[in-house]
Parts: sequence; structure tokens; C-alpha cells
Amino acid sequence: MSLFFFQSNLSTNISAEHKCQIALQRIVDESEWFASAEHDGFIQDIQQLFVHPKDMDAQVFLKYSTKPTFDYLYLTHQYYLDKRLPEISQTITRLRELDEFRSGSLLLLQLFFKEYQHHLKEHIRLEEDSFFPPLHSGSSKNAIAASLKDFFEGHEDTENDLRRMRDVLKEYQPDSLTSSVYRILLVQLQALELDLHIHSFVEEEILPAQLLK
Repeated sequence: MSLFFFQSNLSTNISAEHKCQIALQRIVDESEWFASAEHDGFIQDIQQLFVHPKDMDAQVFLKYSTKPTFDYLYLTHQYYLDKRLPEISQTITRLRELDEFRSGSLLLLQLFFKEYQHHLKEHIRLEEDSFFPPLHSGSSKNAIAASLKDFFEGHEDTENDLRRMRDVLKEYQPDSLTSSVYRILLVQLQALELDLHIHSFVEEEILPAQLLK
């Protein structure tokens, strides 16, 4: 089984929160990176963020080293690129096929998502190639603070783009033939939006707090 496997025909009743929790559990089950007690505790606390996203507190994560945090960030990057983005792209294509390519809203959504995929891939590449390595170096707190400043200045909000895509999707009126795939796509976009919200919290709040404690 490939990492972060999801079937494309998931029940349309599954919630975005549940979909994210399933993905996180797959990380734990299938990755050797999460084979320590520290990683287990970290993942349990991350899971609580999906259950109670309004109760985020970076202080909870100060008991952990930065290793599980970086491992989580790298693996979720891989998950977005290998699974979540391709799945959504396939669902959009399937919805347009069922709609017989008539809807201008779906065409706009497809073009918007292709641009978003490219943007997110570049965003991840920049983080992994330029921003993360200096934070691994064991530098002084002043050097880490300078690196974090560069990171925050280059950090962009990818969640707003997803909200705009959901707004475009809601303009489409599904019929009996397209309604099932439409609901799947809506949940997929909601799940990615929630996942990225937690991911941003880890990058912008938890990691800096750990590095500067």
C-alpha cells in the first residue's frame, strides 16, 4: 500500500475532520519516522487539533523536541504532493466529465486548481530547500530568530485560495448525475483546507516556540 492511501470513492458522508484524522493515522502506521514514544505523544496532541481546531496552544508542544515537528512537516508535504492534490485534481476532472464540460464554474475551478497546485509545490520546495535547513543547523537563538524572520516574510497564505475555490464550486448546481462527486469534491477541499490550517499552525507557532524556548 502506498503512503497515505485513500480510495477515491470514499463515502460522501465522511467529514473533513475525519478524513484528516485518517490521513494522520496512516502517517503513524506506515512511516518508520514515527517509531518513538516522543513521536507518539506528538501525534496524539496533533490529533486533538483536528478534533478541537479552535483550542490551539503551541505551549502544549514545548515538551517535545523539534524532530517530530520537522518529521510531521516533511511527511505532510509529501502527502499533499503525492496524494491529496492529485486526488482533488482527478475529482474535478471526473465532475467535469459527468457534467459534459458544460459548466463555466467547473472550468474556472479546474484552471484555478491547476494554478494552485503549481503554487503549493513551489511553496513547499522553497520551505524545504531554503527555510528549513538553517533551522536544523543547531545555530544560536539569534541566528534562529533571523532565519525565522526570513521564513515568516516568505510564508504565504494558501488557505484563502482554497476558500475561494470552494466559493467557486458552490456556484455550481449539481444534478442527480453529478451530486455524489460534487459532495466528494467539497469534502476533499474542506479537508485540505483544515489540514493546511493545522499545518500552518505547526510551522508558524509550534516550531518557532520549540526553537526559541
